[in-house]
Amino acid sequence: MSVYNRRQLLTLAGAAATALAAPPALRNASASSDHRSVWIGRGPRIKVGLLWSLTGHLALIERPSHDVALYWIDEVNRAGGVAGFQIEPVVVDAKSDMRAFRHGILHLMTKENVLATFGGYISASRRAVMPLVTLHDGIFYYPTCYEGRECWQNIICTGPIANQHSFDLIPYMVKNYGNRAFFVGSNYIWAWESNRNARQWLARAGGEMLGERYMPLGYSLFEPLFEEIRQKAPDWIFSTVVADSDLHFRRAYAHGGFSPEKMPIASLTTSELEVKTLGAS
Repeated sequence: MSVYNRRQLLTLAGAAATALAAPPALRNASASSDHRSVWIGRGPRIKVGLLWSLTGHLALIERPSHDVALYWIDEVNRAGGVAGFQIEPVVVDAKSDMRAFRHGILHLMTKENVLATFGGYISASRRAVMPLVTLHDGIFYYPTCYEGRECWQNIICTGPIANQHSFDLIPYMVKNYGNRAFFVGSNYIWAWESNRNARQWLARAGGEMLGERYMPLGYSLFEPLFEEIRQKAPDWIFSTVVADSDLHFRRAYAHGGFSPEKMPIASLTTSELEVKTLGAS
């Protein structure tokens, strides 16, 4: 297939980019070409990679994206495909491991010869695959929020950046809850850069940052952190804690006797998936 035709097909599929996502593998992970979960008719096919984590600490937030990706593929195929081509997914489980992301993208591009790959939830995984995608002139769709400040021809980011969420959120929190804030994030590039922007907007809004802490991805022991927060007594907390760690963060908040009425949390990452897992109580 020529580069020109390849780009044409990607353009036709681009409208669905925000819905696609999925797993990774090879060595530390495992590729699968099992298509029983989607309908694929006869005729020419386009192979796409789905590179998200189905296991590990990122699975909570990535597995639903995998499910949405397969749902989209099923819907597109039943409607006739893309320009007459049926979509054939190649799923790989990354197991929340950056090495598995790298092995997975390499497998999808060089062994499966996929047209494009959709996946990644944290910027660390996107950056893990970047050099390989560029080296092999692949296409990688990254459909979740990212920190900006970079531009790669082979990486297409479709999620929001800081000026689309924190720019309004930070002054809103200062106006409605007070000017004393405490920042907590997961220890990787997206949280660092998001908080860098948030610090500037906090200062412009007349706010004061009482503390800033970063915890490892997958971290669960937040009780000591909340003792520090209790001593600092901020008006509100700004959270860029992601995936499973967000669940542990919220539970430690509740078990520590904190409440939204006295010290609310402004989060960029707590979604319906985390709330559902936590439960109403």
